[in-house]
Amino acid sequence: MKNLIISIACAFTLHIYAQEPTTVVTDTIVQKVDNQTSKEAEKAQKEMEKKAKEAEKMQKEFEKQQREVEKAQKQAEKEQRKLEKQRKEAEKAIKKAEKEQRKLESAQKDVDKTGDKLTKTKNDLDKMQNKFEKDKNRGKLSPNDIEKYQDKILKKQEKIKDLEIDLQKAQRKLKKIA
Repeated sequence: MKNLIISIACAFTLHIYAQEPTTVVTDTIVQKVDNQTSKEAEKAQKEMEKKAKEAEKMQKEFEKQQREVEKAQKQAEKEQRKLEKQRKEAEKAIKKAEKEQRKLESAQKDVDKTGDKLTKTKNDLDKMQNKFEKDKNRGKLSPNDIEKYQDKILKKQEKIKDLEIDLQKAQRKLKKIA
């Protein structure tokens, strides 16, 4: 009986020891597999984090470039508006200069026209006075005709004075414009 108990105990011990190394090997394999899996998982996790950081970096770079493009577009639009404003101001200045030139030319025409009228009226007055003197010296004029000639001469002289005043006004206007 004692032998039987010892043999059962030995068998049981052998059975336990036989299972233990198997368990240890299995645990080691499981640990190795778990270690490899966790290492691979950590490696994959690190790779994913690295790719996420790269993607985030690329996103930030893209957004930065987008802002720079928008800024450049705004600057270009601002420059375009500035150029358009300058073009309009130049056109306005050209129109103003053309208007001033027309005014100057018109004032010069008025001066020339009034000067020509004055010269013509003075010549007419001289001819009229010469004719009056000739006819008067020849005795062809009656007292009534003499009075008519004197009235005509007086009117021409008044017209000359008016034209001289007009000429002075036109010259002042021209001087003011120029």
